[in-house]
Amino acid sequence: MTHLLNRLLDRLTDRSETRTASERDIRLATAALLVEVARADFHDQAEEIRAMIELIARRFDLSEPEARDLLDQANKHQDKQVSLFPIVETINKNCSPEEKRDILLDCWRIAYADNRLDRYEDHHVRKIAELLHLSHADFIQTKLRAQAEAEKRRG
Repeated sequence: MTHLLNRLLDRLTDRSETRTASERDIRLATAALLVEVARADFHDQAEEIRAMIELIARRFDLSEPEARDLLDQANKHQDKQVSLFPIVETINKNCSPEEKRDILLDCWRIAYADNRLDRYEDHHVRKIAELLHLSHADFIQTKLRAQAEAEKRRG
């Protein structure tokens, strides 16, 4: 009986640790998707880096240094990756459709951060939308919203 209770307690403890790790994984996965979109046009641009830091800080309620640290971790993580699947799988398993739409919107915001949409950025965001199992309507609505925000910024 004691053995059974100990196993049950071990499982409960593991689950709470998994949730903490899961939140960390979700943050890293989200930041990694933004990094992928920013890298799609093969140019490191200050506007995109600034936008990623702002979006990460706002989404996860982080300070600027914490957001920079998460972005650095995401960059290092993506340097080792050959596929989007592991990071998208983390998001699909842990995020609601609404949260996934918000992440997709942030991807579009990064694509439009330099006030122009590169065809490779567009392709990457389309691929991300498909991997997140979002509809074409979600893809278009988030794109149009980010585009309108970019036009408003431009003045």
